[in-house]
Amino acid sequence: GPYAIVQFRNPVTRADRAALERAGVTVLEYLPDYAYLVRGAAAQLDAAARLPRVYARAPFTLADKFAPSLLRAFARGDAAMGRVRLVGWPDDGGALTRDLQALSLSAEMDSTAALLLKVAALESVRWIEPVIQPRLLNDYARAIMQGNPVWQNLSLFGAGHIVAVADSGLDTGDLGTISPDFAGRI
Repeated sequence: GPYAIVQFRNPVTRADRAALERAGVTVLEYLPDYAYLVRGAAAQLDAAARLPRVYARAPFTLADKFAPSLLRAFARGDAAMGRVRLVGWPDDGGALTRDLQALSLSAEMDSTAALLLKVAALESVRWIEPVIQPRLLNDYARAIMQGNPVWQNLSLFGAGHIVAVADSGLDTGDLGTISPDFAGRI
């Protein structure tokens, strides 16, 4: 298909991303370590693979669409895979919804290994993950921060409040955008 993983030899820079875009591919997302998931025609993918700092180009496979826990279930030979969530590509124009409707399926469903392999083969599917019920595991932090007295004495639970949002700027790779708190310490 039109998707590939392009991995660089070293940490990716803005110049690397710009070079990919000049090669004609669409950069979809960053993949650790030093790689991007890209989309393009065969000639564009070939041009991207020839960039000087590119280490390798690999196809985007069905296995790349599955959460690691589902891959482990396949390896064990599990037939029942439980409840899963299907995620489409950004800006897919409703392609995932149309494909699932054609198969009388939904984006969240109970599944078998055979059905998941069939669904993963759809080009409109980007990611398949198990549906889990989140659990709050804050018992240690609550004790360290002495949250219990605040809850019990002041009835402050934090519901509906943003406690903190932190942006270090470390993810850009550009020292000019890094928070002053980290300046000279990287």
